[in-house]
Amino acid sequence: LMGREVANHEFLKALLDHGDWQRLNVLLESENDRVSLVDLCNRQLAECTRQRRVSIRVQNELSDWMRECRETVLHFPGPPDPRFAWGRQRWARDRIAFSSVTHTLCSQRGMESLWHLVTHPFSEVDRLICTSRAVEEMVRAATEQMCGYLEDRFGGRHRLTVTLDRLPLGVDLTRHKPSPPDLRKAIRKELDLEDDAFTVLFVGRLSHHAKAHPYPLFVACQNLAERQGRPVRLLLCGWYPNDTVREAFEKTAQRVAPDVRLVLVDGLDTRWRDDVWSAADVFVSLPDSVQETFGLTPVEAMARGIPVIASDWNGYRDTVVHGETGFLVPTAMVRDATSELAC
Repeated sequence: LMGREVANHEFLKALLDHGDWQRLNVLLESENDRVSLVDLCNRQLAECTRQRRVSIRVQNELSDWMRECRETVLHFPGPPDPRFAWGRQRWARDRIAFSSVTHTLCSQRGMESLWHLVTHPFSEVDRLICTSRAVEEMVRAATEQMCGYLEDRFGGRHRLTVTLDRLPLGVDLTRHKPSPPDLRKAIRKELDLEDDAFTVLFVGRLSHHAKAHPYPLFVACQNLAERQGRPVRLLLCGWYPNDTVREAFEKTAQRVAPDVRLVLVDGLDTRWRDDVWSAADVFVSLPDSVQETFGLTPVEAMARGIPVIASDWNGYRDTVVHGETGFLVPTAMVRDATSELAC
């Protein structure tokens, strides 16, 4: 389970619930996706009073779909597929626009998607949604470098034709809302959290290389335990990529924060992804990776009325306003530390 998957799922639910449409056409990459999509549509539209129709089609022959399509916009849940750009160029020019959204861009695949934007037939009517200022600045800087290379190699002038729109991700406020006292008491009891225990919550991947190194969080919790004079509990709702990372987390916590009890719940369990928030006194997320393009969990925490402490880093800077909606911890990267990786 990744943030981009949660974001796309929530977007589709919101479109089904609140979209101003009568007919929605869905193009699937694989027949394997049909069952889950039909189930979601049936659940979300069960109480709809308006007559709506969802048409589901599996992408087989792109040329056939392009010739027959009557849609004016095709939305991709990630960067746009260049095959559709070439298909439009041949069979549906001036009939359809593409909408797409960024997620992480630090991977090879992410960088290749930007290369496609400057080398394939996309146009000004197409939109690439950037979820934060950090993403938009990165897209502009990377594509400018790519266009510069094309000019040096082939001459002429090259530019990014796709229009960039900055739109933050949202959360469902009917789901993410402050917990009633009785639910908070019940969840804390189930997790064996003492009534006077100060509980720090983190929700997300438990990975030191792909999300956040836990050392600063462990140190902060230990310092808090020494100053508070009451129990401090660190509640981790997530999942480890493997047993080696789990062992490293647990041994580091024992060594660095001996006075803090670690409480782990399965973040892949949908029940805990909803209920775990009720136990928290504060939410802390200190990512240090270059792929944190937005960060949904701080927004979910704020929607639930939980104080937020987060890294002053990438997408978090757009949602956590220091001193107003939370507190940002100053961060820095060693200059040129990743220069070899970017070559």
